[in-house]
Amino acid sequence: MLKEAEIRTFIEGTTNYFETTAQQPATPASATPAGAPAPTTPDVRIVEVRRHFDRYRELVSQGKLSEAGRELEAIQALVAK
Repeated sequence: MLKEAEIRTFIEGTTNYFETTAQQPATPASATPAGAPAPTTPDVRIVEVRRHFDRYRELVSQGKLSEAGRELEAIQALVAK
């Protein structure tokens, strides 16, 4: 089980990552290197991490920290793949 300090550090880092990512402009298709296929769909793992993170934030806001911790563990498992 994750300790409170570890969860807090993870939350802050993840929140900063998603906030920074959301602020970056999308790369135009013309910026894709020649010969490299343009991505058509997001990586399934990214979609899953986002889904778990959204669920995590919802559970934390409801005070359901044990369930939120399980969402963090699911994120860790996806990232470790």
